[in-house]
Amino acid sequence: MPVTHGVASSSLVRTANKKSSYGWEARKTRSACVSGFLFLSQMTFYVYILYSEKFDKFYIGQTNNLSNRLKRHNEGQVLSTKHYNPWQIAWFCEKESRSESMILEKKLKNLNRKRLLEFISKYS
Repeated sequence: MPVTHGVASSSLVRTANKKSSYGWEARKTRSACVSGFLFLSQMTFYVYILYSEKFDKFYIGQTNNLSNRLKRHNEGQVLSTKHYNPWQIAWFCEKESRSESMILEKKLKNLNRKRLLEFISKYS
């Protein structure tokens, strides 16, 4: 990835197969400044399992902002979870790309309740 200076919330990346009108694509990134150089890295994504103790229900999802997403679940802004508030995080992990997080999310959603509980107890 090319190093660009002065870019805080997004970077411009030259793309070979997906070109915009100028051949550059904006991607969201996190940046860190070390010894005067700006290093850009891809955004972190999270796969999470929520638990509603009141209703004894689990919810599996993925996001790039875990605290904001949990807040949205608990405020009733998510259609599929708004009837089962309050939610708490039972488990989560970080992934480097959205595609990785979506693959793990799909695998977790295919687990039955018993296997999901085994997964949480093993990896928590």
